[in-house]
Parts: sequence; C-alpha cells; structure tokens
Amino acid sequence: SVAPSPTAVQANLKIGVVTDIGTLNDKGYNEYTFKGAVDGAAAIGSAAPQSIVPKDASEYAADIKQFVDQKYDIIVTVGFNLTTDTLNAAKANPDVWFIGVDQSACIDAYAASDSTFTCAGDPRQLLPNFVGLQYQEDQAGYLAGIVAVLLGAAVVAFFFPTAARERQLLARYRAVDATPVPE
Repeated sequence: SVAPSPTAVQANLKIGVVTDIGTLNDKGYNEYTFKGAVDGAAAIGSAAPQSIVPKDASEYAADIKQFVDQKYDIIVTVGFNLTTDTLNAAKANPDVWFIGVDQSACIDAYAASDSTFTCAGDPRQLLPNFVGLQYQEDQAGYLAGIVAVLLGAAVVAFFFPTAARERQLLARYRAVDATPVPE
C-alpha cells in the first residue's frame, strides 16, 4: 500500500449511490460501483458514501431526489435502468454531479432522454454535470465473434432487447469502422 502524498487532493464532498434493484452485495455492478465510490471518497478525503437500494424501478427517481434534497454533491446511479431518471435529475439540478454507471446520455435538443436513439442533443453542452460510464459491449461482441469463428462455430446468435437497442449498438460499430448500418 502506498501512503498518500502530503499534496493529495482533499475534498469534503457528500457522495450518494443509488443502485439498481437487488442487493448492495450482488457481486456485480451494484457492489463494485459502491466499492469504487467508497475508494474514491477515501482518496479525496470525503466521508464514505451513503447508498440506497430501491425495492423496484418505481423508486429510482424518488431515491435520486432524496440525495438531491439532502444537498449531496455527487450522486452515482447504477445500471442502464436508471438512465432516464438520472438524466432528468441532472437536467433539473445543474449544481450536482451525476455519474451514471452503464449509462450514456442519449438526449434530444432539449436535454430530455431520447427513447428514439436519435441523440440530437450534445450532452457536453446540455448536461455538463452528467458523466456516463459504459462497458464497451461492442468490443466484447467483436471478440466473441472472432473466438466463435476460430472455434469453428457453425451458428452464432446475438439477442438484443429491442430493435432500437440493436440499432444503437450497430451505430457504435459504424462509428468505429465506418461500415454503413442497414435499415
């Protein structure tokens, strides 16, 4: 372990974590996001973050608002299911930082969550207080395809939750390799 340097950043930030439904110790996104928030808070000299684990999806917005109302400086939300509520909170509370794990800011020109995935709004301009952290599933999918071919797999099937999500993933590939996405 390395001792902190005497010039290490010190902050007194209130940090809250709203997980997805389930448990805080799920051996997945909820647990490791919270552990990351704890480590981050310790690294900057802030108090350990508080957490809220919703019982169901109807509680997401209220749980985020609970931290806003308590004047938290940074609110971390976990999972793509919280994206819309996180973006709405970021828009309504420009003085609070929001970090969305497994979330991206696909917004319209008015900073509203864009369920059509046209993503016409620029989140850097419209929601500068939102930071989305995403797992690069396109890279893992590409590698899985290579492995399947190398292993001689005859059929490889990918299942996407919705056609809109499939178009979003294909658009990410297109952005990387400039291949047109079929309509």
